[in-house]
Amino acid sequence: PFSLAGRVRWVYGTSAAERLVPKGRLGVAEFDGDSYWVSELHSAADKGDIIARISTIEASGGTRIYPALSDAYDALATATAKLKHVILLTDGHSSPGDFEGIASDMVAARITLSSVAVGQEADQELLEELADTGGGRYYMCDDPNSVPQIFAKETVEASKSAINELPFVPL
Repeated sequence: PFSLAGRVRWVYGTSAAERLVPKGRLGVAEFDGDSYWVSELHSAADKGDIIARISTIEASGGTRIYPALSDAYDALATATAKLKHVILLTDGHSSPGDFEGIASDMVAARITLSSVAVGQEADQELLEELADTGGGRYYMCDDPNSVPQIFAKETVEASKSAINELPFVPL
């Protein structure tokens, strides 16, 4: 399962949604002053509905990252899946929160966290630290047109961690 958190235009999330296998699950959370589920965690086979819901996201309000990460954690902690991953897209200028604590809780629950910093004025230090603590990757993006490619790349990279390439003997 993937959870995309952030105030984004629909095109940003569609790159990840389109690359998920139908057996996968996807959730999309939007945040400003609060966190809202745009599409709760459910089957990625319904890509059309997920993409349509992502298209409703509009930039507004302030930024409170912690509630969105907490919602993503709550949804993924109880999900049964081999791969649990969160992609956070934001400028990182947020109200305070226990970011290190939630990222550590995610790792303890086998949930990884990657972050995408948007704009040169983004709080790159916070977002890089979140990705590092969360066992994911950090991306800096100052060109909005490159966000879909970052999401596509991150979806592929995160999926690689679910592949088990150990020798085996078929029965």
